[in-house]
Amino acid sequence: MVGRSAAAAALVLALAGLGACSASPGTGSPTSGTVAPTLRTPDPVADKAALDAVTVTGTGADTAPTVSGTPVAVGGTTLRVLTEGSGPVATDKDTAGVRIVIVNGTSGKVLDSTYQAVTKEVRLRLGDPTLLKGLATAIKGQKQGSVVLAAIAPADAFGPQGNAQIGLAGTDTLLAVVDVRTLSRPVTVSGPMTQAGAGLPTVAMNGAVPTITMPKATPPTDLVVKDLITGTGAVTKAGQVIDAYYTLARWRDGKQLETSFGKSPIQFPVGMASLGKTPGGIAAWDKGLVGQKIGSRVLLVVPPKDGYGSQGQGADISGTDTLVFVVDIVDAG
Repeated sequence: MVGRSAAAAALVLALAGLGACSASPGTGSPTSGTVAPTLRTPDPVADKAALDAVTVTGTGADTAPTVSGTPVAVGGTTLRVLTEGSGPVATDKDTAGVRIVIVNGTSGKVLDSTYQAVTKEVRLRLGDPTLLKGLATAIKGQKQGSVVLAAIAPADAFGPQGNAQIGLAGTDTLLAVVDVRTLSRPVTVSGPMTQAGAGLPTVAMNGAVPTITMPKATPPTDLVVKDLITGTGAVTKAGQVIDAYYTLARWRDGKQLETSFGKSPIQFPVGMASLGKTPGGIAAWDKGLVGQKIGSRVLLVVPPKDGYGSQGQGADISGTDTLVFVVDIVDAG
């Protein structure tokens, strides 16, 4: 319900293996008249030779690299480091901020590219079991700053069923150019919790999930941002994508509408409006979570003008509803 830009959401779903990414015109080199290859068995020598025939140009820039040399097929996921970084090595404990171009290895068609998103990149939790196995393989063990070309075998992508929504057959190899921009690890929000003050909601922890109690008062007409726990990490900046857990409640009756605590954190760009760009969701998150330290727990009291406006959102949020969020900021890229 918090919302992300549609493009970023589609990319994350596709890269995590949960849905379809948006088919889009790209810079690959389709080969007309080719026949989809049959499923191959892993052969390290043949697979390396197949990948060596692929050419990538334009890496290291803000525009998407170009992939040529298709059709190509591998039986086992195979990697080629195009540029070796000098930073720390990625492990399954890390969240990687990456720029990616994904190409159908049979047709050469670009299936998706994070370079189309507002932030040009996406943050992937490398230990997430829903992340495409081949994509995790391409990133783990690489140094921050590396650019890697991966030929991802069908078994390490969407399996023999492929993904018809993005035009990928079960025998198609995926080619991915992955630029590993950042590596970070989420923190745990901890420490004594204060309250926001008179006339504002109080927050208690029910196990690992916040419980929000509304005051018997008229809600404020302007956005309220209060630290309940001040973290010790870096300060979030405009244009960054934060990782956060949140609980959402409605002021008028205190009903809890959503929580991501106990699940996976959401990812959300902040400060986009201040950069002259379209926010990824509601204004309260875009402007209220810039300048907060990683490791903070933040209370947001959101009037309609900073939430979903006069149109509301679905059946639970009317155009006059004030919303209350408790947000734990655990990482930022």
